[in-house]
Amino acid sequence: MSNPNGTDGPNRPNGPNRPNDPNRPNGGGPAPEPTTRDVERALLAELAEDTEGGAADNALETSYKPPVGEARQAGPRFGAAAGMPTEKSKDFKNSTRRLFARLQPQRGGLIAVLLLAVGSVTLSVLGPRILGNATNIIVDGVVSGNGVDFSKLHRILGGVIVLYIVSATMAYGQAWLLAGVVQKTMFRLRADVEDKLHELPLG
Repeated sequence: MSNPNGTDGPNRPNGPNRPNDPNRPNGGGPAPEPTTRDVERALLAELAEDTEGGAADNALETSYKPPVGEARQAGPRFGAAAGMPTEKSKDFKNSTRRLFARLQPQRGGLIAVLLLAVGSVTLSVLGPRILGNATNIIVDGVVSGNGVDFSKLHRILGGVIVLYIVSATMAYGQAWLLAGVVQKTMFRLRADVEDKLHELPLG
């Protein structure tokens, strides 16, 4: 028998005002908010799925072996340690010829770069040799007991300082010219590629 206050008993609300029972399905009311434990379980499940998928990908990569023609043969050649491809050129002679033809407009800059590089290295090698003469002056002055010839020592050290300054200036000029040659060559190469693409038919 129903209660006139809208309850089926002294402590049970009747009709739409009855709260949702967590042990029975919801009859159209608001869904219960997930608890912290539910969120943790969902995250752990997603993590387990990602881990299984990564393990499968690693197994696939491990089982894959490239064909013999695609395998790179690492060797003691320059560039292998830096991660550069080590394949041999199929036509090294013609490739070199085309490279020199591409660098032909920058021939003057390349000659200047070569001369500056040789000069800078030569001066850098002569520096320790001249410093050895300064060391001999000091040792001879101490051993002979006549004293060190400081005027001659100062001239040698001054010459070494000038020599290293000139060497550094030549090295800087070499790097500056080389950067300009490379940039101009790449600009011409990109321009040629763009012109070639513009000539291709759209269809």
